[in-house]
Amino acid sequence: MLKRTEHFIQDLININDECGPVESKLTGFHKKLFTQSDEANHSLTKVLGTNDMGYFIIGPRSERPIEVVMRGLPRNINGAVLKKALVQKYEFVVGKVVRLT
Repeated sequence: MLKRTEHFIQDLININDECGPVESKLTGFHKKLFTQSDEANHSLTKVLGTNDMGYFIIGPRSERPIEVVMRGLPRNINGAVLKKALVQKYEFVVGKVVRLT
């Protein structure tokens, strides 16, 4: 996300020239920037860092953890037992197990 400044339009033109086509969406005081691939995302980050533009990054979906909801489990199953089974039997990396009511 890129901060809006007085020379914001020129910053977007420079980003598109250096990184290729970047889609943008206005959200309050910031502008969301979307790229077509992970490589373009890395080059965009490099350009924003070298030009000292005010920005922060939300990680790409390929690097975020996956959330899974399991339905139909018995109510008396323990979360720790379920986590242990997922880790040992299926070799999943489990961050946490939460019971939804």
